[in-house]
Amino acid sequence: MIYSNNYFGYILKFFRKNKYWLIKNITNMSNVFLLSFVLLLSSCQGNKTTKIDSNSSTVVDSVSDFKKQKVQQYKEKSIEEQIDERVKYIDSIKPMANKGTIELEESTEGGEATFYYYENRLIKIETHHFGEMGKKDSYYYADEKWKLIFYREILEQYSQPIYLSDAENIKSEIFQTQLFIRDNQLINYKFLGDYDTAMAEEEAEAIMQQTIDKYNYYLEISQ
Repeated sequence: MIYSNNYFGYILKFFRKNKYWLIKNITNMSNVFLLSFVLLLSSCQGNKTTKIDSNSSTVVDSVSDFKKQKVQQYKEKSIEEQIDERVKYIDSIKPMANKGTIELEESTEGGEATFYYYENRLIKIETHHFGEMGKKDSYYYADEKWKLIFYREILEQYSQPIYLSDAENIKSEIFQTQLFIRDNQLINYKFLGDYDTAMAEEEAEAIMQQTIDKYNYYLEISQ
């Protein structure tokens, strides 16, 4: 743009200094002025185009760098953190499509399984089992390929059977199990409540395998 302004100033100075000569020779010089005007416009247009291309390139580079940064930040997170993000994302979806509830006969007082979908993909299964000495709520979370990645179990145990006459005085105790899973491998586990910690650590792998088998069974009957 600096070149264009200097060029325009040079032409203006030429006009002022040679105005009488130009009037006398206007016919012969018309083509020269036309050529000068075209060159001036070309110079301005060239500078303008270069400036836009430069800015566009900068914007593209910035967007590309931002995406690379986000991907790198995600890779740097632990597998457990990635799973936790997925679980929070699933729980934040409102509404999830409920494609039916199936009755289960896996406990003395019955139970049920509910299947939740989002954009035609299974993302969560809830099961509830009821018994004389307690109840169990289980939550299975799936990744984009319907593989189990997280399991939460909330077990409530009663101090006495619910069919007794003084059932209103029954006390209960809550236990919670959490399993973090990737490609059928146990990543981490958490036991909340009055668990036998030593026994739980020894049986963690077995608990995970039982959970995966149960999830696959529910997945099969959901079809």
